[in-house]
Amino acid sequence: MSEEQSPFAKGAVGGSGGGGESGPIYGDQTAKQVLVERGLFIAAKVNLLITLILCIVRAAVNPVNAGLYLMYALSLCLFTGLEFYLIHLERMGELVSSRRWFVYVFGVFMFVQSICTDILVFE
Repeated sequence: MSEEQSPFAKGAVGGSGGGGESGPIYGDQTAKQVLVERGLFIAAKVNLLITLILCIVRAAVNPVNAGLYLMYALSLCLFTGLEFYLIHLERMGELVSSRRWFVYVFGVFMFVQSICTDILVFE
């Protein structure tokens, strides 16, 4: 197979041919947008883990209200799961790119809920 016919030839993917150009990666997203979304995704995971650990520790220390603390953790897990599902839909192209703001708003609400959960757990 010659180089012109090879699917791995320069310019075959994306049609650019140069390696230094930063074109769209996922649909119409630039590399900067993908980096920001990945950063927010990692921050959401870390935030979720911290809050879950705090809820479990507080439930172990104070068994009288253990159910309440675990319900806070469950609520946050479900809310975060919905956000991760929205991010998955966006990456797969099922979520219209003009509605990308909804993922960010949902992420902000998740962070606010996590902070409120931390405050409620430690009163």
